[in-house]
Amino acid sequence: MLVLGGTAGLPSSGRKMILGVGESGQVEHVADGRGPTLLRGIADAAGFVRVGQLAKLAKQLHPTPLSRWRTWSKELRNRDDLLAYYDFQRDEKDRSVLRNRAATGAALDGRIESPAWV
Repeated sequence: MLVLGGTAGLPSSGRKMILGVGESGQVEHVADGRGPTLLRGIADAAGFVRVGQLAKLAKQLHPTPLSRWRTWSKELRNRDDLLAYYDFQRDEKDRSVLRNRAATGAALDGRIESPAWV
């Protein structure tokens, strides 16, 4: 519930107006002494971020270094002129294999012998 008057330095007018979900309002002070006036429907509710949306929005606006690297890695490995690209990510089937992730050349896989992965 939005209560007009008695807050934020406004004179107490005793008027009340209830704003529902997705509604917005703006309070304007009227100089003729009637007190503040509420104008409804001034903003689109979709323009406001909800608490549950903050984490997702933060990831979109400021991706982590790992997600930036993954995006760059995906773009790089799909280049037509790239012969070999080793991202040093462990192979699920054989942990000692170093897979060539370039889209143009799977025959250039390598192997980690010694020392082991660090």
